Amino acid sequence: MSIALLLTVLRRRWVVVAIGALLGLLLGVGMTKLMPASYSATASLVVSPVVTNPLSGAREDVNIRTEQEILGSREVAARASEILGIPADRDSFLLTQADVAAPSGSQVLQITVQSASPQQAADAANALSQAYLEFRREGADATIQQYLDRIDAQLASLEAEGAGSDTLQLIAVLQEQRLNLALTGVEPGRIIGYAEPPSSPSTPGMMILLPGGLAVGVLLGVVGAIAVERLDRRVRTGDRLARAVGGVEIVEDKDSARFWSTLGDEALLALGTASRDFLASGVRVLLTQVGARRDDAVARLRDGVESAIRDVVEIEAFAGRGVSSGAASPDGAATTTALPGAAGADGEPEVTTPPLGIALDDEPEETSDDPDHPGRHVDANGPSAAGAGPAPVIIADASTITSAGRLERRAAVSDVSVVVLSGTANLRLAADTIAVLREAGGPVVVGLRR
Repeated sequence: MSIALLLTVLRRRWVVVAIGALLGLLLGVGMTKLMPASYSATASLVVSPVVTNPLSGAREDVNIRTEQEILGSREVAARASEILGIPADRDSFLLTQADVAAPSGSQVLQITVQSASPQQAADAANALSQAYLEFRREGADATIQQYLDRIDAQLASLEAEGAGSDTLQLIAVLQEQRLNLALTGVEPGRIIGYAEPPSSPSTPGMMILLPGGLAVGVLLGVVGAIAVERLDRRVRTGDRLARAVGGVEIVEDKDSARFWSTLGDEALLALGTASRDFLASGVRVLLTQVGARRDDAVARLRDGVESAIRDVVEIEAFAGRGVSSGAASPDGAATTTALPGAAGADGEPEVTTPPLGIALDDEPEETSDDPDHPGRHVDANGPSAAGAGPAPVIIADASTITSAGRLERRAAVSDVSVVVLSGTANLRLAADTIAVLREAGGPVVVGLRR
């Protein structure tokens, strides 16, 4: 779908878009009222490497991802619950509302806790940081204690063997190692940023929810407008009809008088250069109405075609060409538009227009009593009754025909087919009707009444 077509659809379905926008605003207001306020507090701590071999002083590099999981573990949450003096439940907010972040390329951990109370959020973040450092310190102390226990066991064994010179020297070395281990300090890390009670909630406020709801509503409205447009089976506008049929002149005008006048002009124009021949011999028009029908459609179309013929006659006269009307005067002589300069009875140039008549037949047959123009019906009350020939405009209303074959046969014996649609007409029926008329081979003009 092109941008221009999308804008056309949105302009036509603006009510759907407006409803979507309104619903989005209501959704934003509802979320503002129903969503409880939540406060976030963040504490930061740096993690230090711990000693893995106290005798050699070897330290293990910090695996920040592992420490991140430890800080968010249930064990640390239970220790923090003891610090806060609250029960260590499985669904404690210290587990469900805590988030641990580890900035890339650093040994820093950030613990963020959300709570309905700003003070509780800050206290919980600090308690989790403290509990984590205590957990790491206990692990380092346990490692040192293991080495102390081994040294104590060796000392007890040497003292039981007796007091030899070598034994006394070894005991002195072990006692020195034990003293060094006992004096070894453990630094698991430290808090570099204590959490402070936030001054404003972290949940989105009205300034965010309302524009967000409006944007979501407009987006849903656009989707809904496109869906309604695709599901709508009515003609509605000329551009929809043009996309469905293509290659057909469509007259679309809200002004009724201008609509029928333009439709008559287009019907005569569709005949091309042959239209000059029809000015004298008559124009056979097949009218088909789809959708809401008008009883005066035939008369209005006749007026439009006759007006177009009169315009052509006047133009021909001013261009210097006389055009025979083919109709007769009361004395039986054909009426002709005189060339400029032809004098009338008063010495002035005479320009006359042909008398126009109409023959109506809801179901015309392909045979006719006119030997020169097969398939035409002549109005018995028109000029032809006096033996002057066929009427200039002959209109057959085929709106009641439901058979595609019959409609095609009627179009085949007509000079031009005119389809008049209402905006509520079924799009498929309108497209099929136009297709049948086009298959007959003659020109087709479509008018859409708005």
